Amino acid sequence: MTRTNGDVYVAMRDGADSFKASLHASGECRVAFSRDLAMELALDQRVSAAWSVDRGAAAASRTAYTVIIPTAELRTIPVRRDEQSAVLWLDARPAPAAVEVAVGFAPAVESDRLRAELVAEAQLLAMWASGNGDICWVIGRANAFVHAELAASLKAVKKRLAAQPPTVKLGTIDLKSESLRVALGFVTSLGQRGMIELSSSELCCLTTHCS
Repeated sequence: MTRTNGDVYVAMRDGADSFKASLHASGECRVAFSRDLAMELALDQRVSAAWSVDRGAAAASRTAYTVIIPTAELRTIPVRRDEQSAVLWLDARPAPAAVEVAVGFAPAVESDRLRAELVAEAQLLAMWASGNGDICWVIGRANAFVHAELAASLKAVKKRLAAQPPTVKLGTIDLKSESLRVALGFVTSLGQRGMIELSSSELCCLTTHCS
């Protein structure tokens, strides 16, 4: 996650140059492929989703984007001593739970009240003034992963991929491969937007065991 003035950008570390969510200070948001990747894949358009979020001093507090990572996908990574002070560790629960990282916006006048609420329900990772009358906040929390709505969507994705496996120049992709990473965008019935990041093998596992 990076920020430039009032803009916030969210991406997977390994794919930040190819695919990211952009939450702009104007309130215009989108998820898009990079120009180079869109050209390489011969996509008709590189923006996969676009929406608006009310921002500014008069806007209501709301979550703008959520990244969900299943516990089974978490890995221990080495951290250099000079990086330790800059690393924030998140709590996690045993599978099939997941870690959620959410970014949202709220009027600046609500910062004290909102800080207390966020700290009470999650790990407050960052909060800063964006410069256009609102504040941006980032929280992390461990949650039960597959609720009914997302489970149904994951099953539909798995069924579609099984019926028509994606291909690359070297042949058909093995969906059971742990080395293949999948980023699935979602929109819930309540309007919550975000991305689930996992291996294709974990997608198969989750959709086999969830109800």
